[in-house]
Amino acid sequence: MPSVLTEVKARDQSAQIGGYLFYRRDKSRQWKKKWFVVFNLVMYEFKKHEDVSAQQSIPLPSYEVTSPVSGLNDPLVFSLQHSGAGKLLFKAEDEDQLERWVEVLQKAVRGETIRV
Repeated sequence: MPSVLTEVKARDQSAQIGGYLFYRRDKSRQWKKKWFVVFNLVMYEFKKHEDVSAQQSIPLPSYEVTSPVSGLNDPLVFSLQHSGAGKLLFKAEDEDQLERWVEVLQKAVRGETIRV
């Protein structure tokens, strides 16, 4: 992990992937639509695609990506989970988007980067 913060904008052209996903924590029932970007093995959350500062960052190495998520009857939902950090749930808008996000995230949690 880098020792200094990297400035990332919601529309960063060098991101591995970016787009709107529905998001909620495992214990919550309410889905929120947010813009997410993966850049340098970190997933950044923005309120909207035109924002210039992230609301949250998730360093992906050592997280686990799960798709489909057991216990949920929705094939478009995937999760990120880290021991001690709880489960984060994400819902794609369609199967193509789901496949692209899961592919990028699976590589990022292993420390690999790709271009999509």
